[in-house]
Amino acid sequence: MAAKLLISKDSAATFLETTKALFVKMCKANFSEPPTMVRKDILEYNGRMRVSGMEKFNGPTYISFINFYKTTKDMQDHKACGAVILYIEDYSVDKMLKALGFSGFDDEDEKAVADICGQFCSMIGDAFRSDLLSKGFIDLIISPPANYRNIVPAGVEFSFDQYEKHELSFSFWNQKVVVVDFSLCPVPGI
Repeated sequence: MAAKLLISKDSAATFLETTKALFVKMCKANFSEPPTMVRKDILEYNGRMRVSGMEKFNGPTYISFINFYKTTKDMQDHKACGAVILYIEDYSVDKMLKALGFSGFDDEDEKAVADICGQFCSMIGDAFRSDLLSKGFIDLIISPPANYRNIVPAGVEFSFDQYEKHELSFSFWNQKVVVVDFSLCPVPGI
């Protein structure tokens, strides 16, 4: 019997459904249109995925990301098996975070807003990891979130056997407000 292995196409479909369900569960606003998913090439620079908000929005952007690892040693050695990168357009970030149920933050405090974006990015990663585990795949390790504005200067770790990522776009209030990039190498079952 062949070992169970989750491949990129299947993990992307699972990730879209998990992320969509998290929005539906948490968000007080409805999608303006169904979420979309497209495959894009990973742009690499110095061994890391290039990440810029200008590739998603025409203005300032909050960016948070987490990495997935198969083992603690992989995490220590910076050998990511995947990444989730959350982009929220600056103009709508306050409204989006409040619609997701986050409150008690000063929307003028960029660090506070970035930290909440990081919390939400972690929630997306945790939901996906739990979904994979319930389907019989290994329990991935998730890094703490890293938060930036507009660009991640050093880039984001990714699995070097991946050449494509999946870009999910979420529209609220008749405009694209959130984009999530997702990349994951094949994941073995347990």
